[in-house]
Amino acid sequence: MSDYLLALAMANPFSVYAHPDPISESERETRKAMANRNRTKPTPPANGDDDMSTQTHTNAPTGNTGNAPHPRTIGELWPSKWLKPEDLKRPAVVTVASVDWPEVYDAREKENVIRPALRFTYRKADGTTVELERRLILNKTQALALAKITGSDELDRWVGAAVTLTAGRAHTGAATIVIGPAPKPASNGGHPAGDDNGEV
Repeated sequence: MSDYLLALAMANPFSVYAHPDPISESERETRKAMANRNRTKPTPPANGDDDMSTQTHTNAPTGNTGNAPHPRTIGELWPSKWLKPEDLKRPAVVTVASVDWPEVYDAREKENVIRPALRFTYRKADGTTVELERRLILNKTQALALAKITGSDELDRWVGAAVTLTAGRAHTGAATIVIGPAPKPASNGGHPAGDDNGEV
């Protein structure tokens, strides 16, 4: 044995001479950390749950009033910005608030197209005016109905017109929103519309 290796072995019993299968410094640190982790049992959280695998998530807020209930349906998880027949709980008298032109995907044409979309407001039972969160993408039948109700085929002239929205069926049998004329205003100047919960 050379003097250098003998001196190294005497100075450091964990030297490369003392261990015929040496490991790198980073490997040694990794093994040490794993050994310490296996010896140390994690302290359970204060609420009594031992780990995430045993925690349950409910739809009701638990303790923290800032927590909102979890969505229960796909519609609540990914809400649509477009008005659909199932959104109408009853016929609703609404007023056309504006017309805009979003780009939407047309499944029949298999491409994005520009379509007119209407925003509506309605008067609640307490007299306040509320804007519907969702817009209605017009099809040709709905557009022709609006033209007949308003007496104009110019879309901008439809703003301010009162109409009735009703869930119905198209001639193909598909669910649709039927646009009809609004009943005459009530004696107090209001229109029958949604309920006090802001639902139409």
